Amino acid sequence: MAFYDTIPHKLIMDSLREKIADGWVLNSIENMLKAGVMEDGIVHETNKGTPQGGVISLCLQTLSVTSSTRNLKRLDISLSDTPMISLS
Repeated sequence: MAFYDTIPHKLIMDSLREKIADGWVLNSIENMLKAGVMEDGIVHETNKGTPQGGVISLCLQTLSVTSSTRNLKRLDISLSDTPMISLS
């Protein structure tokens, strides 16, 4: 699993509500998030992650990362202070 598969919808929507006041736009985005995933003809509900390959995927992912980075800065946490894992 990757970050974009696991990011909570609430975090995405809370970030969007900070910038978007139009309820129709917010509802439309939330409906896209909750549309589910079809595998082998079966629709599975989703409550986390962004739709991969969807028309709004990249925008939601960018907003999520921006919001997360802003929150880390507000908490005075730097990613450069985080220990890195070496795979070599």
